[in-house]
Amino acid sequence: MKKLIYIVVGIIVLIIVIVIINNRGEEKVELEQESESKLQEQIQPEITDYDIQFTAEHISNRTFKVNGITDLPDGAKIHVTIYDEDYFKHDEADSEWRFENLSYFSDSAIVRNGEFNKTLTASEMETPLKSDKYEVEVSFNPRAQTSNIKNIVGKNGEYLSGKLLDTEIEGLIIIKTIQLVSLKKEIPYKIIDEEDISYAGCKRVGIRIIVPDDVNKTDVSYILKKIIDNNKSKWNDITVWAYKYSEGQQVGQIPYTMGMEEYSICEQE
Repeated sequence: MKKLIYIVVGIIVLIIVIVIINNRGEEKVELEQESESKLQEQIQPEITDYDIQFTAEHISNRTFKVNGITDLPDGAKIHVTIYDEDYFKHDEADSEWRFENLSYFSDSAIVRNGEFNKTLTASEMETPLKSDKYEVEVSFNPRAQTSNIKNIVGKNGEYLSGKLLDTEIEGLIIIKTIQLVSLKKEIPYKIIDEEDISYAGCKRVGIRIIVPDDVNKTDVSYILKKIIDNNKSKWNDITVWAYKYSEGQQVGQIPYTMGMEEYSICEQE
């Protein structure tokens, strides 16, 4: 009889121990779940307004320059695309015609200290530049970012907010802003002198031109750079000086008055 009582008591004690262990296990799981939940709350990104502001200009020939500021995280990749103002109006046009007449090229820049800068130069093949005006599109695509940036903005941009959001692609939020840029005006000019000043194994040339007296020096700079671009295949070192039409008889005898540009791939002596 006593043996039976010992067995019953043992079973009861075992059941109590099992219940206590289970309760403690459940409490541990609950504590772990609560801790994990709090951790997720702590690292959960907030939906944040972001902005991108930029300036763009046509520098010369097929070169454009973009400078911008943004409150996107440092390390973010900014995509810059340049195309004809009416590029998307010709979607149905013949592919050969589009290739010969429409321009479209792009590159990317990285945000550093809240700024990004990019100079884009396209080839003649991809950029015929037959329009007078071009749209410069600056965008931020979350899917093109590093994992660190995705953790902040969301892999599909779910933590992005602000006035520049674009939701054209289903399931993806991007930031996009566009500016219209006109090509620099091509002013008339005349080459007065082209002098071969090669030495030390470097093919050098000095070119002097005259331009209308009342033209803008920014437009003169564009012409000077274009002249340099047109001569890079023939010379290693190029210097171009600009004078006014009214100074035509004094070119080379007086300092240049309308601007000067230089280019060289010669080794410094």
